Amino acid sequence: MARSRVAIGLLVLLAVVSALWGALRIGGRKALVPPSGRSAEGSEETRSGPFVVPSLPRPFPIPESVVAAGGGEERSRRAVALAAGVVETMPSPRTGIAGVVRDAETGSPVPRFTVRGRWWAESTRRRESDGTEIRERGFVAPDGRFEVVDLEPGSLDLEIKAEGFVPEVVVILEVTKGEILRGTEVGLRPGATVRGAVVERGTSIPVADATVWVVGERGFPFASHLFGPDRISTDSGGAFQFSGLEPRTLRFRVAHGSFADALSDPIETRGGGAVEGVLISLSLGGALDGFAIREGKPLLPTTRVQVLPAGDEMWAEPRTVQTDETGYFKIERLRPGQYSVIAYSTVRAGEAIESGAARDGLLSALAFVEEGGTTRVEFPGPPKGGCTLRGRVLRGGKPVGAATVLVFPDRPPADAADPDRGSPSATTLADGSFTIEHVPPGGALLNVRAHLRGEAMGSALVERRIEVPDRPEYVLDVVLAGGAISGRVVRASDGTPAQVIGVAIVPSTITARANSLGSSIVWASTDEEGRYRVLDLSPGPYWVGAGLAWGGEVAEEDGAVASESRGPIEVVDGGESVVDFALASGGIAVVRVSDPDGRPVEEAGVFVVPASYSTGVRRVLAGGMGETDGEGVARIVGLPPGRYYATVSETEFAGAESDEADVQREAETPFRIALRKGTRVRVRTLDSTGGAIDLLPLLIDSRGRERFASPPPWRTTSWPAETGMTIAVLLPGQYTLRIGGDGWKEQTTVVQVGTESPQDLVLRLERERKPR
Repeated sequence: MARSRVAIGLLVLLAVVSALWGALRIGGRKALVPPSGRSAEGSEETRSGPFVVPSLPRPFPIPESVVAAGGGEERSRRAVALAAGVVETMPSPRTGIAGVVRDAETGSPVPRFTVRGRWWAESTRRRESDGTEIRERGFVAPDGRFEVVDLEPGSLDLEIKAEGFVPEVVVILEVTKGEILRGTEVGLRPGATVRGAVVERGTSIPVADATVWVVGERGFPFASHLFGPDRISTDSGGAFQFSGLEPRTLRFRVAHGSFADALSDPIETRGGGAVEGVLISLSLGGALDGFAIREGKPLLPTTRVQVLPAGDEMWAEPRTVQTDETGYFKIERLRPGQYSVIAYSTVRAGEAIESGAARDGLLSALAFVEEGGTTRVEFPGPPKGGCTLRGRVLRGGKPVGAATVLVFPDRPPADAADPDRGSPSATTLADGSFTIEHVPPGGALLNVRAHLRGEAMGSALVERRIEVPDRPEYVLDVVLAGGAISGRVVRASDGTPAQVIGVAIVPSTITARANSLGSSIVWASTDEEGRYRVLDLSPGPYWVGAGLAWGGEVAEEDGAVASESRGPIEVVDGGESVVDFALASGGIAVVRVSDPDGRPVEEAGVFVVPASYSTGVRRVLAGGMGETDGEGVARIVGLPPGRYYATVSETEFAGAESDEADVQREAETPFRIALRKGTRVRVRTLDSTGGAIDLLPLLIDSRGRERFASPPPWRTTSWPAETGMTIAVLLPGQYTLRIGGDGWKEQTTVVQVGTESPQDLVLRLERERKPR
């Protein structure tokens, strides 16, 4: 079934969770809360400064005054802020910070370095830059000491850089007027150096002024330090040099206005070492052109065409151009590969519509770019025929405006690359009415979700099987359920409201049908009073989770609270259940992942799963998620005390689970995952006529541990022959395979995984017919 489902399956749920994670995190920093004892007025007292000791092994004692509130994606993850040193702060007309910079391996002072900083505006949502920067200041000091004064009081981060060392970021949560914070020690680790050149493909002609920046092994850029990713321009000879790089596997991405973007091969770097002779070649690439036309008319007055790389080229940036008056467009200097091409137009209020122009629209197509050629993009024609679906969305007999209504036909048109045809949709008007044209006859899934005002509000998704008749019009109303769950979330330590805390409502009846979990979960976020409310819930039992640890990085400066789940909570039509939470602090899982050769695995998605209920809904509500850094380590905070194991998702290896271990509050627990080579199991799921079904098979091993088979676009490697399949890499042995949901009869199959790879399975499902 070639359709795009919103939040289908557990893995798409994790994408939704990742979005929540991104809204809560303090990207790229570790926060230090200096020891308390100084009054709010800033009277004389003794204070300690932050101490960055990247070379210390874990575990090590962390004073209670130090709280890691956040964590970075790609900056030096081994940098850990510790309270160290004691200094008396005397009244002073100047405000600032002072400390010393040392070589983390030898302990000797670093004589030359720079200090740069950024001020931060505190927000109830997250820590955001207020746009004020501390200009870069250079220091030449044999003893490695520095002092930065004449600062404004407030919250700031300092970035310390020195030639040949990995930059470190020190987070200071408060600089008080009239005192100088001393005792700050920063340990810099030796970094790697890479030298190379950029040339025109097939020649030795250098390319000057090309932008080169450091990216991860998969090609995606990362903000390695406080002021963004490392990027430089090539000199007149096309040469570039990076020093002080984090030891890791990395790549270089290159962009130039006259060439297509390029990506280097992976490069292994080591601290204190150098890599020479990296050569990156640029080509002119290929081009796409075409006409953005609907029903013979160009989409006007404002038409833009965007190309988005697909498949293995997703690391590249999207490109956008505007069409001319005839609807023609051309986009050049594209790296060879497959692209999604989207043409769209908008009409602003008051804009005149020229005669002979289509008022608005959306066109979509796929096209393959070849080196040195121009590919003509052929957009599908306008929808024709089908049935017009009309109706209203109601709640308690009253109309619901601004609700989204989508139809996912079981058999979309063959040219369903156009979203208008593959999954037609509409938004209800103020009277609750909607109209969707050209819906193909046959079975379909109708999705309706109301949009509520206020971040503390949520609405359940209505999924309804319909049979679209083969006639001009079909009228139906959608009545939203009348159940609700609300409550308040506070911190157990002091009873204060827990703001911007994620709350998830999940039906407890979908345990055996994990494929429908992604579309059934309802999210809300607590407001300033810690309150939340979710409407439109169908009668039945639910699990409610608050303070979810997915992502493991939270914005609260006073530490990470652990998630809690309650249930089952019974919801009745027209009733409202109240579920309150008092969240306490949690524990930290430190997960180290290595490949079959013992090397650290970077950017691996890691999940920490409760061992007591490793399957079903509670697994989602009580676990945690993170991503490994360049050393193959993921730190996941805010876990409720209990017994867990760690697992890796979307890996191309097997053996992706750790042993079980106990997590305790305010303590670190190590987990180790040693990946092994396994069998690539490829599953094709079909209906009775041979049509593809986009459900995710769930495979359960003898220990009861779950693993989904996922589509090729979600995996790090895939092949064209695997289109329409879902894939899991497993150790040989016996597994129980479950699949079902979304109107399909659930099927359970015992699968024996062998040693020969790949191993192909074909599943055939039947429609679930519910009694009328």
